[in-house]
Parts: sequence; C-alpha cells; structure tokens
Amino acid sequence: GAKQLLAHIHTAQVVETLNGVDIPISKRFSSNMVQAIKRGAYEATESQMVAGLVCSSDRVLELGAGCGYLATLAAKAGASVLAVEADRAMAQSCRNTFEANGVKVSLIHAAVHHVTGGTALLLRAKDFWSSKLVDEASEATEEVQTVALRDLLDDHHPSVLVCDVEGSERFLCGTELSTTAGLVRAVVIETHSDELDAQVSAWLTPQGFVL
Repeated sequence: GAKQLLAHIHTAQVVETLNGVDIPISKRFSSNMVQAIKRGAYEATESQMVAGLVCSSDRVLELGAGCGYLATLAAKAGASVLAVEADRAMAQSCRNTFEANGVKVSLIHAAVHHVTGGTALLLRAKDFWSSKLVDEASEATEEVQTVALRDLLDDHHPSVLVCDVEGSERFLCGTELSTTAGLVRAVVIETHSDELDAQVSAWLTPQGFVL
C-alpha cells in the first residue's frame, strides 16, 4: 500500500486551470511559465482575441501551439482545429491538454518554414514561449521537420489563422491566404520586431486585412 501511494505521488501530474482550460504541467514548463499561467498572464491578449473571433463554423489553424491552450479554447468554441508545434516536448504537452479537456484537435509536430519535408534547427529556450528557429546547431537545439504554410492551408482550409512562432513569421510572408474553400477571414499574429511587423503588414494588407 505504501509503495502504491508513493508511486502515485511521483506520477501524479499538476494541472493548472486558465479560463476554463485545464493545462497539465510537465517538466518542460519553467517556474516562470507556471507563474504566468497562475496569474492569468499567459496568452492573455491572444485568448481574448480568439474568444472574440472564433465561432463553431470556423476552421482554425494555429502555428506555434505551445501547450495547446489557444487550440483548446478554439475547440471548446466548436471550431475544427489544426495545431502545429515544433518543440517535441510541447507537442506532447498539447496532446495532454487536449486529452485533459476532452477536445479533438489535430496536431502536427513540425516547424513552419518555406517548404514541406525539410528540416530546421529549433533552439529550445527555458521558457518554451521563447523557443525559436536558428541557423547554427548547439546543445540546446534539436532538428525538426518542416512544413509549409501553403500546404497547411491546402490541407485544412482554415477560416482563422493564429500564429506565434518567435520570428519565424518571416517564413510566412508572401503566402497567399486563399484556399479552394475561400480566403482566411481573420489572422491573429504576434510579430517579434519592427522589421517583421512591417513585413507582416506588407504581406497581409494587400490581401484585404485591416489591423
């Protein structure tokens, strides 16, 4: 009995709840990340935008899913969701979050790049929200498969695009956001420098999007 109790204590997973979403906490979550979730600061603006934009008729494509929080919010709203996450450990966290909340979300473990079927180097930061693609290998990098935004659009036909990929938005610029099912109607995207902000604006504005 004592051994069984000890085993349970060691295997039980802490779960934090944010806006009705249960988030199982793994070793990949730094204390800083856990505190952000506890304070309600994690993806606070993005979650408000997703809640205000997404409805049950939407098809949502999320690039840089993190722990699966926003994808779960969208799924809870009744949307069909495809999530993409480059960090292998966080991809597993996404699966844990989806399971904990009883939602069905399709998940791809890959980095969004110019092409599908190649590889890229992901720098795994202590705080997973800072992980990003880099050019040089190190002990902190892992090689990940790549997938192109064009292919994701053609496969999923999203009406809403959600994107936070720590600078890799530069690989998205120039992609036409139309599919056989119509044009993406809304984009929630975080940019990570003034230069990238200008590039993203130059990409989206000609396609009819208004900030």
